[in-house]
Amino acid sequence: MAAYAWLRCEREEDEDCYDVLRSANIIGRKGEYFHAENRYVRLSLIRTEDDFNNLIYRLHELVGGEPYKLAEASRKTMLPHSTTGGTADIAIDSGRATM
Repeated sequence: MAAYAWLRCEREEDEDCYDVLRSANIIGRKGEYFHAENRYVRLSLIRTEDDFNNLIYRLHELVGGEPYKLAEASRKTMLPHSTTGGTADIAIDSGRATM
């Protein structure tokens, strides 16, 4: 697993992604600290499995999707399915996340 994920807020009104995520109780580092636009936030993934699951849950809630469920038998992290309402999707791949 990657140590960090880059997340980009794509809604036009979300010019400062850090503030958007902070309002959802998600803490990251502003893109400007890494010479990127403020539409980007770097999230740390070096945490416990519970912390990672909480992060995914909060991201999914932020974009208006239904809560995801964990596979209790296997205890593997399940990423939320695409939202059917068309508001946004969450994808984490190769250390990058987009909403």
